Amino acid sequence: MNWYNILKFSQQSNITIDLSDYISSLDKYIQESIDAQEERQYQIGQFQFDKNKFQTLLNNIPNEVFDINTKNQITTSIESGDKNKIDEILDFLLKFRVDNSKKLITNNQYMNIRDLFHYLDYYNDKLSDNKNGINKEEWDRFKKEQIEKTNNNMKIIEKAIQEAIERNPTISQNIIIKAYSLLKENLINGIYDETSAMVEFGQGDLIPNFTVFQHEGKFEIEDVLEGGDTDFFKDNKTQADYFNLINEIRHPGSTSKGKILTLYTARPSKDRQLYLNKNSVPVNIFLTNMFDSAEGIARDFGNRDVWKIRIDSRYLVNTMDSPMEKQYQTTGSSEEVPVILTELLIMDEKE
Repeated sequence: MNWYNILKFSQQSNITIDLSDYISSLDKYIQESIDAQEERQYQIGQFQFDKNKFQTLLNNIPNEVFDINTKNQITTSIESGDKNKIDEILDFLLKFRVDNSKKLITNNQYMNIRDLFHYLDYYNDKLSDNKNGINKEEWDRFKKEQIEKTNNNMKIIEKAIQEAIERNPTISQNIIIKAYSLLKENLINGIYDETSAMVEFGQGDLIPNFTVFQHEGKFEIEDVLEGGDTDFFKDNKTQADYFNLINEIRHPGSTSKGKILTLYTARPSKDRQLYLNKNSVPVNIFLTNMFDSAEGIARDFGNRDVWKIRIDSRYLVNTMDSPMEKQYQTTGSSEEVPVILTELLIMDEKE
């Protein structure tokens, strides 16, 4: 068994780290890189420097871009066969392309400079006469390093989840931390390990999940499901565990030490008796800290009352957190959650 297969699944308690998707994407990247290296070596092997073609590529660049003196210096350096001088020319061409990619020169001129650069780059590699081939051991070492980094990144997420469960032992689910596949934008920026993961409750289709972005021990959670989605939540206990875990990661200790919040909601007037003089309200209802927002929903949808509800934050999950407004959804392991107060503020005028 290869060493990296051992790292595909690392389990602690009821939490499992799964690196299989990440490893598959890393394998794909490595193989594509090796194929590109082999193709490059083949092309270099077939390359023959043609002075006439070189002069044609150089002359394609107008004199107002490269003056005669500059072209003569380039020609002299290339004809010398001195790799150091050719390196200097390549650096000059590359810097010129970067500095002028969106100014001073036309797109056609830019492409002509690019073609000259690529031709001389092949020539330079040909002069290097590198016949060492592909270093498979170096790629294996690279793979090992990146998997170890990613596994350590997932362990940071695992630790946060484990600590959340220790703070709230009622959370009892089999949790899988599935490292994401390599992202193209990360590869472009030279980042080959993965810090983000999908956290899943169990295995199979349509299972509760959310995304965790981790950076230097700080966490951002996205792709949070809505409470009451019976396609994902088969029972209230699973839903309660799901939102309690999210709350504990976001705000450690929040599910054991709540804070009384005054919130507002617009509920169908036909359900008025569910809220009038009650000390509990249904799970999965939405609330906001802005009265105007609740009033606007009542007005837009119609047939709704506007309520003020005082409730312990332990029975809420934050669904929107902006400077202007915070929105919540009630969550719990039963059909209702306790409240301190329900007060009817605006009665549906049609009632």
